[in-house]
Amino acid sequence: MTKGGFWEQKVQRFLYPSAIPFFSLFVIFDYFSRLRDLSASPIVLVVVLVALTGEKLFSYLRVEKPSLRDNLEFGFLLILTFEIPLQATGEIGPLLYPLKYFILTMLALYFPILHALLIMLFALSLETAHQLIKFEFWSQAETLGSHAFFALVFVLVFGGAFKSERKWRNKAKSRLADINRDARSLGEAGAGHAADRGEHSTFKLEKISKESREKREIAQAFDLGDRIYRVLEILKRTIHPFSVLIYFWEPDGNRLRLKDGISDSDYLNFEKTFRSGEGVIGWVYQNHSPIQLHELANPLKGINYYSREEGIHSFLAVPINPGVFPSSRRAPSSGDPENTPRLSHAPAESAPEIIGVLAIDSRDISAFTDEQRKLLEVVASQIVDTIENAEIRHQMSIEATEFAAFYEISKRLSAALRMEEVLNLGLDSILEIVPYDFAAIATFDESTGRSVIQAARGEGAESTLQKSFGIEDGLVGWVLDSYRKIFCKGNLHERDQERPIFSKEIKIRGARSILTIPFSVEGRVIGSFTLLGKAANLFSEYEVKIFDVLANQIAISLEKARLFHEKEAEAVTDPITGLSNHRRFQERIREEFIRSVRHPEPISLILIDLDFFKKVNDRYGHPAGDAVLRGLSRILKGAAREMDLVARYGGEEFTLLLPNTDSEGAMKLAERIRRLVESSSFPIEGGSKIGVTISLGVASCPEDAQEPDELLQKADLALYTAKQKGRNRVIPFHRVAKEKEKEKAEAPEDEKKEESDWKF
Repeated sequence: MTKGGFWEQKVQRFLYPSAIPFFSLFVIFDYFSRLRDLSASPIVLVVVLVALTGEKLFSYLRVEKPSLRDNLEFGFLLILTFEIPLQATGEIGPLLYPLKYFILTMLALYFPILHALLIMLFALSLETAHQLIKFEFWSQAETLGSHAFFALVFVLVFGGAFKSERKWRNKAKSRLADINRDARSLGEAGAGHAADRGEHSTFKLEKISKESREKREIAQAFDLGDRIYRVLEILKRTIHPFSVLIYFWEPDGNRLRLKDGISDSDYLNFEKTFRSGEGVIGWVYQNHSPIQLHELANPLKGINYYSREEGIHSFLAVPINPGVFPSSRRAPSSGDPENTPRLSHAPAESAPEIIGVLAIDSRDISAFTDEQRKLLEVVASQIVDTIENAEIRHQMSIEATEFAAFYEISKRLSAALRMEEVLNLGLDSILEIVPYDFAAIATFDESTGRSVIQAARGEGAESTLQKSFGIEDGLVGWVLDSYRKIFCKGNLHERDQERPIFSKEIKIRGARSILTIPFSVEGRVIGSFTLLGKAANLFSEYEVKIFDVLANQIAISLEKARLFHEKEAEAVTDPITGLSNHRRFQERIREEFIRSVRHPEPISLILIDLDFFKKVNDRYGHPAGDAVLRGLSRILKGAAREMDLVARYGGEEFTLLLPNTDSEGAMKLAERIRRLVESSSFPIEGGSKIGVTISLGVASCPEDAQEPDELLQKADLALYTAKQKGRNRVIPFHRVAKEKEKEKAEAPEDEKKEESDWKF
């Protein structure tokens, strides 16, 4: 048994029933009045009682359907906790008493009235017992009576009123759900289709969200309902029946529901529904056949869509059939109820599925003719055409809306050339469609079987960035391994206990809905996006369809961004050494000087040249020379920091750009590199190894130069001096400058007047 199970099944079963009478005695005997003197023992009891009430509230909120025991335990503890300030404040206590009415009202709102009344009786019993113990019952009887009266009023009147208002809101929500259902069943043609066509230039992705689609469906349901109502009005004016009714079949409920009707009766029952075969309406639906009844001497039991008897003697109904009305299968006409078609009459197997029933009735005998029956069949076929046309328009509207949305997404993603842009645009686009609580896009490396979360939004997103997980670690890994999406509407927390979403190390709390879709390019899985929601049923099949297309768009853009990055890297990378090339070096040195204007820091440059490299190529060949270049590159990269730039400047020359490094630090690094190269040997083809040396020149900013070109010129002069002095050495520019100044000071007077042939 788990710890939580032991607490809930063993401890709580006896803790609250024993704690409630225990603390009730302290309240009755006015023990908490000692809080005014700051006594230690009542303070301890208060802490224990508040802790118990808080624990009960926490466990109470986790119960989906609280029992009578749960309600009473929580209510009793809440009342006991409220008694503490009443007793502790002394004379001020009565001023706080009305708050008890508020507590009782809230309990009456959320608890059944009977439960709230029991809690009210408990509160009054505490107060009564307290007065009895103090021998003040008769003197306080009037006060107790008024307290009881007002408590009862607040529980029954105000609590009941609030509860009625909440029931009204629930009914309104239920009615809204009915409207949504009507929108789907009536075909949801695309209202506002023409307007959408004119808005493509300013199209918003939220127009394909589930909420936006539902709004359009509801609007169209009303629009289609108005059209059908006008048809019924025409029938009423043309044939003059007592009532004209239209029923539609609801597949979810397996019954026929009255969608609209016009009647001279005030007792038309809109709530009455019919199952297939039930009553004359159900008979028409079940048998796919019209029915015409002329002379009903007695009220027909099958005509029970009125809430009272209306004396109907003629009835005519036809199926609303997408196919051709089979007139050969019409029921016989008769004025005798015995000749009414039996419900056991089965339809032909080849009869097409119908969507509803159109019916008219009259109080007159033989009110309807065969011509009127044919007219009713024509009207029913026109209703079918209206619905089918609405469905076509609606589908065209959906396709146009989705096409415009995907065009907008594609245009946005196509303009993004870097992975970070693609990831951010993808998450932004998803958020415009559905309000997720957490979203993450991960890239997948097929060679290692691991994914890395490259972008995330929502609660706890920062802690998940750049975290990796394997295909065996969680649900998303399974998606990538099997290339199948996960679509969970509301029981994710149950599944998550068995298998984490990403991994045990990547914690996502409180998610109930999940949608995870992998994406691939040319059959190669490259990543996935995952959406999580704290609410149940946040994602639907509609979102799955939308995000399937969106995943493909993101995949294409990510692959394009990857190729762009590779090409961009090739443009600034030396193909032999893999180092940055001369172009990248020039870009970076200017970036560092611009940055140094905002954040003044020293910048140093080391210029490196391989000694007698031409002899290596001449003696061992150019492949051997390339091997030496690659070996030197590895040494330079190993010695440099992550912030430093190592570049091949050209031929056998290399550079190290050292941000935030002064001349002394650059000299130490240069000397260490020189020794590493001197002590190294580089393998070449044939199994031989050769050794080389390097010369290095060092210059620093702001000590030696103020501009990028000047810094490069000074480093080059220092390198030239190192080669002139015998190679395999490090020379800083400040040493070169001092030697030049010394030479100038020792030169004859006439030479001093001549301008030097070197500039700084």
